[in-house]
Amino acid sequence: MNRLSCLFLLAALCIVQPVLAGAKYSTQNVFICVMDGVRYSETFGDPSHKYIPHIWNDLRPQGTIYTNFYNAGITVTRPGHSSLVTGTWQTCSNDGPRMSMPSIFDYYLDECKVPRSKVWIIFGKGSYAFSPATAFPQYADCPKPNFEAGVGEDADGDEKVLARVFHVMETDHPSLVLINFGHTDSSGHGGPFAEHTKAIQTCDEMMWRLWQKIQTDSAYKDKTTLILTNDHGRHDEPHGDYNWHGCDCEGCQHIMLAVLGPDTPKNISISRRALLIDIAPTAGELLGFRTPLAKAEVLKDCLTHFEGVNKKEVRTVRAKRAVTQQEVAERDLVRIVADRLVSAAYQSEEAKRVRATWDHAEPTFSIRIALAGLLAASEKTRDPKYSEFVEEFLSKAANNGDAQSKRQWMYLRASLPTREKVEDSLAAEVLSEVGADKPEAHIPAACALAAQSSNYQKQAAQTMVQFLSARKHDYTPETVYHIIQTAVLCPHDDALMKESVFAAASLLNRIPECGGLADDPADSGLILCSLVQLERLQWWQKMRASQRLPWLEDPMPPALKSLTKEDLARLAEALGQPGSKSPLEAFQDAVALKGKTGLPYSVDLLRYCVHQAGYIPSRDLGLAAGAFLLLATEKEERR
Repeated sequence: MNRLSCLFLLAALCIVQPVLAGAKYSTQNVFICVMDGVRYSETFGDPSHKYIPHIWNDLRPQGTIYTNFYNAGITVTRPGHSSLVTGTWQTCSNDGPRMSMPSIFDYYLDECKVPRSKVWIIFGKGSYAFSPATAFPQYADCPKPNFEAGVGEDADGDEKVLARVFHVMETDHPSLVLINFGHTDSSGHGGPFAEHTKAIQTCDEMMWRLWQKIQTDSAYKDKTTLILTNDHGRHDEPHGDYNWHGCDCEGCQHIMLAVLGPDTPKNISISRRALLIDIAPTAGELLGFRTPLAKAEVLKDCLTHFEGVNKKEVRTVRAKRAVTQQEVAERDLVRIVADRLVSAAYQSEEAKRVRATWDHAEPTFSIRIALAGLLAASEKTRDPKYSEFVEEFLSKAANNGDAQSKRQWMYLRASLPTREKVEDSLAAEVLSEVGADKPEAHIPAACALAAQSSNYQKQAAQTMVQFLSARKHDYTPETVYHIIQTAVLCPHDDALMKESVFAAASLLNRIPECGGLADDPADSGLILCSLVQLERLQWWQKMRASQRLPWLEDPMPPALKSLTKEDLARLAEALGQPGSKSPLEAFQDAVALKGKTGLPYSVDLLRYCVHQAGYIPSRDLGLAAGAFLLLATEKEERR
């Protein structure tokens, strides 16, 4: 063998080395099958096992079952599957945001360098029920598995799913597969119990046929581990019975788990408590990849021997950065970000990044948010150094520039969160300066400031509405922020409440996906801060709490009841759906999906803002950091 051939051989060995790490086990493939939305009482908990004859009589003797297996998180399809594949409890709702953590597919593709054709997700339910995408920055651009959703969740849906699985097995020979049989869940929503149990029996048949296929295919026989489970159960009788799910009752949380394959002991029943999230690190252990951010443990007792392959260590650059980033994310970020923001104003090197924002003669919106965030951090941490910095900064800034500049700094000081109301004289002065010669960006801010005076709230609201009526409603995020801020202070002004509806629609339209974030942390921070303010408006609270449009009949929130035909057209346009025939329905969907599920994902803002050294990558450090501080210190009930 010549030298060149040796080099090629060495390179090939280096490439496949991660895959060979799993060679300590006979398992080379892992199939995870989910019988969607079935209670333990209809599977292992039924003494007759009449609904799962194949799983109980044919598959159970060939493997290990767990009789105390639980989904201890949110018992709904999307968070259930997302928790299963990430090894962490996920809160994303159906049709909601991406997973916030990496999944086994991300880890496998990154570490083992397998081609995408070897990783498949085949979902009976539609894409509303799952997405393989993660919002975690280090893995957001990682190669993604093949994903087919909506294969079928009607009466013959499971047959379609299995047929698709068989086709993929024959063409791509995948080594990591997630399969969702969805008819068991859809049949339980509103249908008779007999229809639901029939669906369970059908799925039982599909799982048995899948194992037969595995054991008769030379590519899979005796080297494939099959995991059978549920994503969630259903309400038990005291909590509403089988037609629904989503709570933490025994019926919703207690589910089945069966594992069979070449590395699993046969005919074993495990009674210890285990969790849905434990499946992810177990798959990693068998296939030889690490799941460093999983908060679960390998199911050692379903293995004939335990090699400890899936250690809490990293083997790729991406994984190392992700772990470091998560360690930062779990620290006291209020102090870290506040300190970083203060130091940026003092340290010459970092100050270069923000001088374009901070060294203006007049204050910017970014400075206001940054200073407000520092005041919130001071109150949260009970550390006066942040409020002292704000006072020192404002004092120095107010001594620079001309009289107009000094007046603007005075307005900024008054607009910052304090326990005191704005004096009437200042409110009158601010409103008197609102005119045609003023930049448009100053008018909403002036109204928001004046509204802090109880005697001038009515005039501030009227001024805001007049300003908005003369515009074409192409509001900037800053304008939206001030509209909502003024509406919160003037809740009895009907015209302003109506404008707050359009502002909210414009805000929701800026969110790129359900619960998602803009590419820049500054934009995300501002969007989320505005969403927090919307929580204080009664009409928003009513929409968030309602199910599908019951308020359209009676009682409808006044802010929506007064909408004219022209207003509805404007609402649809603000939502980015100018041709929508049902703007109110589209609006409520946006509130429910982007507003309701998006707000808890403010934690992702943290991950976008904070890098491994506490550095905040953004076009605008002050706005990004200040917005994060306002979010992180917001009272928990608001989030």
